[in-house]
This record gives sequence, structure tokens and C-alpha cells, in this order.
Amino acid sequence: MGFGALNSGSGNIGFGNSGSGNVGFFNSGTGNVGLFNSGGHSFGAENSGSFNTGLTNSGQGNTGFVNAGFNSLGLANAGANNMGVFNGGSQNFGFGNSGFQNTGSWNAGSINTGDFNAGSINTGWANSGASNTGGFDSGSLNTGFGSMLTPVGAKNSGFGTTGLDSSGFFNSGGDTSGFQNTGLAFESGFHNSGNGNNAGINNTGSFLAGIGNTGFDNIGIANSNVFNSGIGNSGNDDSGFFNKTDAQSGFFN
Repeated sequence: MGFGALNSGSGNIGFGNSGSGNVGFFNSGTGNVGLFNSGGHSFGAENSGSFNTGLTNSGQGNTGFVNAGFNSLGLANAGANNMGVFNGGSQNFGFGNSGFQNTGSWNAGSINTGDFNAGSINTGWANSGASNTGGFDSGSLNTGFGSMLTPVGAKNSGFGTTGLDSSGFFNSGGDTSGFQNTGLAFESGFHNSGNGNNAGINNTGSFLAGIGNTGFDNIGIANSNVFNSGIGNSGNDDSGFFNKTDAQSGFFN
């Protein structure tokens, strides 16, 4: 037995209910409370799914507004088990997540914490790689911030580093620490380039230590060629200052 007017079902209370056990107006489902609910056991208005609470939910077990998924809490979630707004994936918490198990906003990957992460298991902002902590990293296992133009690398810490196992700023080699080193590997210092294993400032070559060396296995300042130590030596195997011939020690030989 119902109570109201124009009810065509059974056990309804209200007006224009065509289902059963409804309370409200124009409910066509079963066990609904509210307005224009066509699903079952919903509370609110214009819910077409089941066990929804809110407005215009078409999924099941949702709480909020315009949820089309399942067991979501919030606004316009199309996935399942989401909490937030405009989540199209599943088990997300936040805003606009289309991936899986994300916390934050606009994450397209999975198991991210932060915003705009397209990769997976990232913490931070705009990471397209995996297992990164920071921002703009497209490699893996990075900590820090990558370059907007070349955001690649792995196991880096720092800013703008695109190599491997590096720390510092804008390094592109591997196992590098310092600032703007572009060698192949094992650079430390500032603006070193070449085949690697350099330490110091503005060295171009290999196995250099000091400032402005351009050869191989030189130690000091502005040495060129090989096996020199000192300042300004341009021969080979020299030690001292400004030697131009080979195997010299002293000054201006």
C-alpha cells in the first residue's frame, strides 16, 4: 500500500512514483528517496544507477554529483572507487586523474602522487618516467627536476640532469657531479666536457684535473697535449710553467 498520488507501484510515498518502496516524486526504481530516481536504493535526485547518494549519478554506489562509475565520492567521476572530481580512472584521489591509484591532479599514469604525471610510481609534478621524485623527469629513478627540453635520465638527483647516476645541475653525462658537465662520464666540477674522468673547471679531454686543460691526463691550469703538470704547458710529459717541447721541467722550455 502506498501513500500519495499517481503512484503506480507498491509501497510508495509521494507523487508519480512507478516503482516500489520509493519516497518522493517521480521515482521509477525501487527503494529510492528523492526526485526522478530511476535506479534502485538511491537517495537524492535524478540518479539512474543503484545505491547512489546525490544528484544525477548513473553508476553504482556513488556519493556526489554526476558520477558514472562505481563506488566513487565526488563530482563527475567515471571510474571506480575514486574520491574527488573528474577522475576517469580507478582508485584515484584528487582531480582529473585518468590513471590508476593516483593521488593528486591530472595524473594519466598509475600509482602517482602529485600532478600531471604520465608515468608510474612518481612523486612530484609532470613526470613521464617511472619511479621519479621531483618534476619533469622522463627517465627512471630520478630525484630532482629535469629539463623541459631534455628531461631524460636515470638515477639522477639535482636539476636538469640528463645522464645516469648523476647529481648536480644540468649535467648530461653519467656518474657526474657538479654544474653543466657534458662529458661522457665521471665528471666533477664545472663546465667539463670530453670523454670523461675530469675534475675541475672548463676541462676538455680525458683524465684531467684542474682548470682549462684540453689534453689527456694533465694536471694543473691550461695544459694541452698529454701527461703535463703545471701551468700552460703545450708539449708532452712536461712539468712546470709554459713549456712547449716534450719532457721538460722548469719554465719556458
